[in-house]
Amino acid sequence: MANRDYERVYASDHDFAAAATSCWYSRAVPQDFSLDEAREVLAAIQSVAPDELRVPFSNADCMTLLEAGIEIKDREHGLVDFPTTIDGVAAYWCWLAGEPRIAWWHPRAGGFAGRQPTER
Repeated sequence: MANRDYERVYASDHDFAAAATSCWYSRAVPQDFSLDEAREVLAAIQSVAPDELRVPFSNADCMTLLEAGIEIKDREHGLVDFPTTIDGVAAYWCWLAGEPRIAWWHPRAGGFAGRQPTER
């Protein structure tokens, strides 16, 4: 797994607590995930997540995902995205709780409806 230097972005403890509760906290991530790296990070998180990434995601699991630079798109259904770039296009590796591994991607402008298989 690549060494990542994440920047914590929150104005106050109140903002941080509110964001953690709502699970819509986002942070600056300096680089994209390769598909292999996204799969490795997801597997590692699944093995240590406080509440095993059961849906709906708990606050503790949300914080674990967010700490790794993963974007939570739907807490209730367990939809997460890993920022990436594919053939020069800003995109996401996409995973939905219950799927055995990351097998989908979509352009950042597209969303879940635009998911395409990774073919890997």
